[in-house]
Amino acid sequence: MSDWPFRRKLKLLLWLWTVGQALGLLYSFLRITRRVEIKGRDGRKLDPRGRGLLVIANHPSPVEPMFMTFLSYPRIFFHLGRTPVGLPGKEYYDRRWFWPIRIMAYPIDRSSMRRGLENGKEVEAMLKAGRVVLMHPERERVYTEKNMDHKVSKSGKRMMKFRPGVRRLFLNTNCRVLPVWFDGGQRVIPNKSDVPPPKWGQWPRIWRKVTIKIGEPMEVPNLSRDEVLDYFEDALLALADR
Repeated sequence: MSDWPFRRKLKLLLWLWTVGQALGLLYSFLRITRRVEIKGRDGRKLDPRGRGLLVIANHPSPVEPMFMTFLSYPRIFFHLGRTPVGLPGKEYYDRRWFWPIRIMAYPIDRSSMRRGLENGKEVEAMLKAGRVVLMHPERERVYTEKNMDHKVSKSGKRMMKFRPGVRRLFLNTNCRVLPVWFDGGQRVIPNKSDVPPPKWGQWPRIWRKVTIKIGEPMEVPNLSRDEVLDYFEDALLALADR
């Protein structure tokens, strides 16, 4: 954060203590009322320690990015170096409803390979600079599966395989990796295939429960390019079964 322009730091601080605080209080309310249960919570796990931290999570519904952003709440208000950055698709980032967390995100443009590569290099630079990066590495959400490869845990939890381009973040950045597993988000905001399209929009069903399991920070082992994705896919599914 020390190399950030002063105006950018000020803008982030203003957001954190206004919109961010309001969203953080809502997040805390959901935790207090047990609508959100976090297992394995420890603020030290989200400390990049100057190396960069890549947080990887499954993505069964639209709600996970918001919860991911506030996993380190309220510490992010006092440690700007731990302020995370999410990686939404540009098609979502540009929509009006995304504005509350736009400052905490870097959009990924998947419309062409060239733009995707440029975005990948930017994310590598963030990790090398010691940032916390939040990522849903699956190729698609599970509910969209159409003859696409997926994996199943011993207890039957399902997850799509990771995008091939993700391996460069594991292999090129010397970052640590923190696995996070979400259960129940699809009951809060159902996916399109789960319910008929609503007439007046899809309102969150905040009485439904979401469970978040936070694993232990992992080092990237000395594996080949073909093995590293399997390694972290299996680590995420193992966390799902705990």
